[in-house]
Amino acid sequence: MKIVVTGPRERGSTPPDAVVVDTTSRSATSWSRAFSPFYLGPADLYDGHVARTVENGWQYAKVYADQLGADGNPNEAYWAWAKAGWGKMRADRYPRGKGAKPVFCWWNGTKLGYIEARLKVYFPLYRDAVRQTEAFNQLVRLARDRTIVLWDFDGFDHQTIGLSLANVLLDDSRPMGHAFVLKAMLLYGPDVTPEMVLADPRQQRKASPQFQLL
Repeated sequence: MKIVVTGPRERGSTPPDAVVVDTTSRSATSWSRAFSPFYLGPADLYDGHVARTVENGWQYAKVYADQLGADGNPNEAYWAWAKAGWGKMRADRYPRGKGAKPVFCWWNGTKLGYIEARLKVYFPLYRDAVRQTEAFNQLVRLARDRTIVLWDFDGFDHQTIGLSLANVLLDDSRPMGHAFVLKAMLLYGPDVTPEMVLADPRQQRKASPQFQLL
């Protein structure tokens, strides 16, 4: 099984026998649009909270400086904002405007940093929603005997620049697109966890000092 992740910045050629799957909301094929976190949902969050889309479940878990109470935790304004966002059908990639920087991600009473939130929130949130879809079943069938190229706005061919999938999970210099979660699911199964990827000796083989494994 060969799975390649790519995106708009790629200049390489697609293998001639590959099936290119556009996993974004702008896909021309309806079945693969189902992979977009803009459409994928509902998503179970924590403490009974549910988001109508994976994207809003993720984005509205982020807490900004003006949403902090005196104790440093999310204030009432945050909760009103988050609950309204989780209830929206239309996805918001930048609910506070492009470039706005959250202080932390709040998840079930815990403050998480950028990479920790990626591993403990985004990865399982997307995985748990997408593995229930017929689109994922179709992708699994395609991947059995074809090279799959997963196209994502935040995707890139990590192997051509010497990074393992584990490196990608821990790379704080760029966003990690949902196509990388799909790749992990195809390689390790629908119940894969970030810990499984990070513990795989085949992934550690390409690790560099810049990306320390957990």
